[in-house]
Amino acid sequence: MKSQVGTKLIQWSLLSIILIGCSHDNEEPPTPYEAADAGIGGIMYDKYWSTEAGFDQTDPNIDLFDANADFFRCKQCHAWDGLGSGGSYISRGPRDTRPKVAALNLYDLVQDKSPEELFAAMKSSDGRRSLSYDLSQYNPQGSSEEGDKMPDYSEILTDRQLWDLVKFMKDGMFDVAELYDGTYQGVYPLGQASYSNIGKNGDAAAGDVFYAENCAVCHGDDGTNILLDEKGVGGFTRDKPYEVHHKVQYGQLGSSMAGEFDMTIDQMRNLYKALADEEKYPETLPPPTGVSFASDIQPIFSSKCIGCHSTSGAYGGIINLEEGASYDEIVPGRINLTTPSSSLIYTKPQGSHPATYSDPEAAAVLAWIEEGAQNN
Repeated sequence: MKSQVGTKLIQWSLLSIILIGCSHDNEEPPTPYEAADAGIGGIMYDKYWSTEAGFDQTDPNIDLFDANADFFRCKQCHAWDGLGSGGSYISRGPRDTRPKVAALNLYDLVQDKSPEELFAAMKSSDGRRSLSYDLSQYNPQGSSEEGDKMPDYSEILTDRQLWDLVKFMKDGMFDVAELYDGTYQGVYPLGQASYSNIGKNGDAAAGDVFYAENCAVCHGDDGTNILLDEKGVGGFTRDKPYEVHHKVQYGQLGSSMAGEFDMTIDQMRNLYKALADEEKYPETLPPPTGVSFASDIQPIFSSKCIGCHSTSGAYGGIINLEEGASYDEIVPGRINLTTPSSSLIYTKPQGSHPATYSDPEAAAVLAWIEEGAQNN
């Protein structure tokens, strides 16, 4: 026989299971806003039809979006900083290929709106541009009213996608005034923006640690491995602080750079403070000095060029870049000591040429010419 104590324990265990089950069954499901993803919303703010945003790549409107990207990207009308034409985009005037920048300050607007109000505004078709509008008619000096309208997202995005955008606006946008000081003078589209105090109140040492752990593997210890607008990551951040925070948090679409979705404003401020150091993170890759043709330039030709430009290559009759023949082939005919950057041996292996220099290789070739194109 079971003891009374044992029987009571079984009864209490069964009661606990029942109560837990009832409590679980009575839990309220998350609201659409609670279930939304600010990270996906941040990607969508950049380009909502990207693969990274999870957009259906078989959608029949993909070609329309790609051909008229700035008429559909949120960041074109509201800018990376969310300040519209009163912020970093104060000088970004309309063109045939892009509409005017919106006058409203999106960041301030969303602070005073509930998620439900923002969703309703995004879902509404009132005053929005239909997909059927022919954007080839857009003329910033004439017929621009329709093209300057926000797209009718009810024709494009699902409710879940709209909630993701709302979640980003409410929870994922940074107040850029906490990252740097921006000065905006004049009137759109002829105004000017300038930036100072990058990473204000930040901790540069903590930013250096974050950079070393998350960025250096691709950008290099000094940020010059990948040039952005011909600048290292430090120079680019100092020049365009209004853009970098979004790319760091939500990724560079079309590249291997994924976003740091959970990054806090303090971490971003610290990173900015570190990248403000022009000595640690220089403007661009410093030109090499003391370049040797034999040690620095010929290896480039040997690895990149002799497949075609050799005695057995298809274009060996035009120029032979094999070791022992290359110097006489390019000096003086393909070298311009007066204007080194116009030298054919520097300009040709770039752009659409089958074999192209990397940024460091191009810098080495140019430096060698600037130093006199010696057979050293």
